[in-house]
Amino acid sequence: METIYPTIAEGAGSALLTLLITIVQIVYLAVSFIPALASSTAWMNWLMVIVTPVCVMPLVAMRARYNRLADDDPSAVKKVGILDSFGCF
Repeated sequence: METIYPTIAEGAGSALLTLLITIVQIVYLAVSFIPALASSTAWMNWLMVIVTPVCVMPLVAMRARYNRLADDDPSAVKKVGILDSFGCF
């Protein structure tokens, strides 16, 4: 939410994140009802092995901007460390 401020309203950003998480959960649960996959949990392990690096890569490349913090207290932005501005740290 910090990154999209003030371009997109907080409510819209939160609603979008909630919708995306809900869709992912519905698909994940629906896949677990497929008879060929329901007999084993190996697909879940392989899914995690694939999804984790795929999700970490964009986070490493992302640089967070503290727009709200800059509006509230401009001097506080200078105190943010280099590792605080990257997604994975």
